[in-house]
Amino acid sequence: MDTDFFEEILEYLDENDKNTLYSCLLVNRFLCKVSVKFLWRNIWNFKLQSEAQRQIIRTLLTCLPNESKKLLHKEETIIIPISETSKPPLFDYVSFFKALSIDDIIIMIDFFIQKSTKSTQSTQSTQSAKSTKSTKSTKSTKSIKSGSSKNPNHLIRLNKSRNLLIEEILKMFISRTSLKILNCTMNKRKIMKIPYDIMLTEFPGARDCLKNLIELRCINEVRPEVFYQLSQVCHNIETIKIFGSLKHDNGMKKLIILQDNLKCLEVKKLHSSELNGILCSLNNKQLNTITKLHLKGISNLSSISFIIKFTNLQELTLIINYFDYNKVKLEELNYVIFPKLRYFAIRYDIKSEALLKFLENNGENLEEFKYYSFRTECTESINKSINLAVAKFCLNLKSLYARFEETNTVISILNSCQQLERIGVYCDTCRIEALEIIKIIAKYSPKKFHELKLHGINLLPKELETIFMIWEDRIPCKTLTLIIKSDKVKKEENMKVIEKYKKFVDVKYEKYVKYEEIEM
Repeated sequence: MDTDFFEEILEYLDENDKNTLYSCLLVNRFLCKVSVKFLWRNIWNFKLQSEAQRQIIRTLLTCLPNESKKLLHKEETIIIPISETSKPPLFDYVSFFKALSIDDIIIMIDFFIQKSTKSTQSTQSTQSAKSTKSTKSTKSTKSIKSGSSKNPNHLIRLNKSRNLLIEEILKMFISRTSLKILNCTMNKRKIMKIPYDIMLTEFPGARDCLKNLIELRCINEVRPEVFYQLSQVCHNIETIKIFGSLKHDNGMKKLIILQDNLKCLEVKKLHSSELNGILCSLNNKQLNTITKLHLKGISNLSSISFIIKFTNLQELTLIINYFDYNKVKLEELNYVIFPKLRYFAIRYDIKSEALLKFLENNGENLEEFKYYSFRTECTESINKSINLAVAKFCLNLKSLYARFEETNTVISILNSCQQLERIGVYCDTCRIEALEIIKIIAKYSPKKFHELKLHGINLLPKELETIFMIWEDRIPCKTLTLIIKSDKVKKEENMKVIEKYKKFVDVKYEKYVKYEEIEM
């Protein structure tokens, strides 16, 4: 069998379709080798359970070079039994990685340490309990207590071992991989206590590992030297995502300037002055090559006329801070036409006339539109006017996320937008109205429609069954994917109904975080 042939086939699989890859593992040795490579190249795409994360760290421990294993044991690390590192791995798993998330790898390591430490203490306690009558037993028990997590010396040794383990695993990645994606966002850094003296770009093999990087995600805590060093190596980055205020942005500016094929720029929670600094670093070629611009939570933002310079935009996101609504001059885009725009997402509340004009000029080619607004006195009228504009100007939409205030506008959209495949509904209106809108979508949605996502509502069994019965009566009846995002999910109550209609409906539950995660 030709390895390249099967790898090309697997390239067409959805990145998150791990079930198919798992099935290939069991066919024969050849397909097992090919599938393992695809499963490990970007494990961060999978929603890994805690035990799976622990197993990944165990596997990575077996992949460590002998020098690292000896160093970890020499330092008398108290978190890694020799049994964890003695078994040779079946494959060179590390070499398969094409994406590295420092945030996630440290979370996994911390979880592994926590569980391993508890397991070790439990074993020691069990052994000491068997000889409680002897004097040795008493001393042993005291020694265990002295090694507990409350002991300062124990915590110091544990933290030293943790940082050493993080460094050795990251060093292994840098020396044995050729990365396409590097994630340095470290979103949970306050909890994780990341050892900031670790410099990836100074590890042996860093140049070869990072020279083919096409996506970089970073946060303000990354030291400027890292950006300067990356700028010496990486010149073909296509996607740059910046999260949080940049305390040292000079290195980032230089890195951006040197990218020959920059296509996507995403900035989140920056001050407008920092955004302007980044935009000023873009050259004319980059203004033409950038097709995706995502601005999320830029503080003190007033003018957005700079967006006009990005003439080839295919995706545009504008999430405006609540306190900046009155400052932003959305009317600056009134007469701008982006002929290639396919995706537009906005969180906005004031001056809906400017947004209506933008949809009139750019709605024809839109395939995905996401609109979200905080609730104010004028929210209902604003939403109604925008939804009617969608029905009038956005006839080629395939995906729509919006808040619906009344049933008539929903029917207008479903009748006009016959290409719709997915709808997301923000269900923070009256519950009765929300249920009526959901029923209308189930009944009148176009033939290609197959996914409904509900934000902020938990459907009861009777309500679910009513919706499923409506969907079942459709001709033809294809499978509906129903995604329920709620902070109060009681899916066990609904399992009987879900099981009854599983032939027609695939139900998924996800956690809903109000305002923060709005699918943009």
